Amino acid sequence: MRTPTSAELDSYVNQHISAICGCNYHDDNDNHCAHFVCHITELRFGLTCFDMSGSGTESQKANIRVQEVFPRCRRVGLWRNKPQDIQSGFIFVTKAGNVNVRAKTIANVRKKHIGIFIGTDIWQYKNKLKHVIKQTPDEFRQHYTGEGFEIFFGEFPI
Repeated sequence: MRTPTSAELDSYVNQHISAICGCNYHDDNDNHCAHFVCHITELRFGLTCFDMSGSGTESQKANIRVQEVFPRCRRVGLWRNKPQDIQSGFIFVTKAGNVNVRAKTIANVRKKHIGIFIGTDIWQYKNKLKHVIKQTPDEFRQHYTGEGFEIFFGEFPI
């Protein structure tokens, strides 16, 4: 696990996943939110882009599943309850009922999303736009509309 800087994350804004993934897994019909954050943080466990494409090398691979990242976080919880000592990590959005904070699980449902935060800045791969964007927590919260959606924090794994 490596912790990115704001400057590094800013350099990815407007980049398509094909500019980030060396394993040639970049079909625009697939969801790349976890794929992006795992390349940036070098999380290589679980199902990876290398497994999906068969291209690239083991050292270039990155996890592609939100539900596999969430339980690896040191601490998780509702964004509004994020401890002040956590200044960077992952941010998730899904319906509150899809998350069990105590068990550190997030359901494998279609409407879940992940980004990286540093302070009050968030970087995420916006699948609809097909590139990385930077936004605020309030903007990130609007990734899904409707009742019951909440944002959660995940402290980076060790």
